[in-house]
Amino acid sequence: MAVINFKSNRHAVDAKVDAAIKNALELLGQAAEGDVATNLKNNDTGALRGSITKKVVEEEDSVYIGSPMEYAPYVEYGTGIFAEKGGRQSGWWVYVKGNSSGIHGHKSYTYEEAKRIVARMQAQGIDAHMSQGMRPTHFMRDALVKNKGKYEKLASMALSSGVK
Repeated sequence: MAVINFKSNRHAVDAKVDAAIKNALELLGQAAEGDVATNLKNNDTGALRGSITKKVVEEEDSVYIGSPMEYAPYVEYGTGIFAEKGGRQSGWWVYVKGNSSGIHGHKSYTYEEAKRIVARMQAQGIDAHMSQGMRPTHFMRDALVKNKGKYEKLASMALSSGVK
């Protein structure tokens, strides 16, 4: 009778697969982070572009790309009558440049009312403006969709070279 010895390499294989996935997520995150920041070059002062970061969550086999800047979602999805994800506020509102909360909050006005309020404030030396909102730029979505093929190739290369 022959004796067959079996040695499982499962733990070593699992470790290589986990390392390859982590490496792939890091590479994808770096690439996407750069692509999103590059996509902002023409319509950003630099603060938002410089805040684009990645976060790898190994437990989920995921990488998240985003910005901690409070206004980033408004740039991506738009505001006011241009807002993409609901909350389309009609009318005009008044804001003071450099004051994120605005003097008049979220109250909307008719065009004529807003025009009068802005004129009064500007006469007092306040840098006031009126708006119906901001169009979405899709800086993140456009960058990620445009580069989908590149991410697929990066993931494939990282996974195939990491698991040998």
